[in-house]
Amino acid sequence: HNRIDKITKKVDLDKFIHKTVDKSNEKVEIHRDIHKKRAVITTRKVDIKGIYLLGKDKKLDFLYYADHIGKESITTLHIEGVLFENAYKDFRGIINFRKGTPESDGREAENVLLLSKDAKSKSSPILLCAEENVNGNHAASIGKIDEKKLFYLQTRGYSKEEGKREVVLSKIVPLIFENEEY
Repeated sequence: HNRIDKITKKVDLDKFIHKTVDKSNEKVEIHRDIHKKRAVITTRKVDIKGIYLLGKDKKLDFLYYADHIGKESITTLHIEGVLFENAYKDFRGIINFRKGTPESDGREAENVLLLSKDAKSKSSPILLCAEENVNGNHAASIGKIDEKKLFYLQTRGYSKEEGKREVVLSKIVPLIFENEEY
């Protein structure tokens, strides 16, 4: 519990944490437009992890664009998010397989947990493909806390609020621990 409490103090609500890992030890270039939360990444292999927690009156609009221009290029994009109160999020993840990128792989997934009926989430995972021999996967999941999980935690002594906290932490802590900053 000490480690989790330490993390929750470091993770500011209404923050977006971005981590990029280049598995090929090649140069990674990230161009970010701070105002639009836009990242353009240029490399052969890239693994992007993102976490956001947004609360009252907060908005996040972000775009990731992975442009595959070479043979056997790989992109993995994994985003986890939690929206509280009346927060709003608009995510666009675009993986573009250009002609001449055979045997390339692109995967993107975003999972959003809504903790309020007033929270709004818009997700657009997009695959563009001009090449035939590629593997592309995209997914988006938006939902509420599973009442069965919450009930189970309550039967183990957690209050409803403590149970919600544990469910939220179970979504974000694995990605945070992968980030060397924490």
